[in-house]
Amino acid sequence: MHRAYNLDPVLNAGFDGTGQSIVIIDSFGSPTIQKDLKIFDAGYGLPDPPSFKEFAPLGKIKFDPKNNDMVGWAVETTLDVEWAHSMAPGAISC
Repeated sequence: MHRAYNLDPVLNAGFDGTGQSIVIIDSFGSPTIQKDLKIFDAGYGLPDPPSFKEFAPLGKIKFDPKNNDMVGWAVETTLDVEWAHSMAPGAISC
């Protein structure tokens, strides 16, 4: 991804997202996002984000693994969080 977006020069210059927040809004979220991000980071040699917070302003909805919409959004949420973190590893993830 870094090569595809020519991000290495930016990261090498010290711009890694430090002091910034990444906010991702996805339906339903993912019940395993924290674990998924840890595995992703370990696999790609990325540091843990300085902070990771999940917000559910209207309250968390109980995840139903038989609900295809929820399962699909969980996968999308995971991909969004993982790749955003890879692009700005120093940023706070929300």
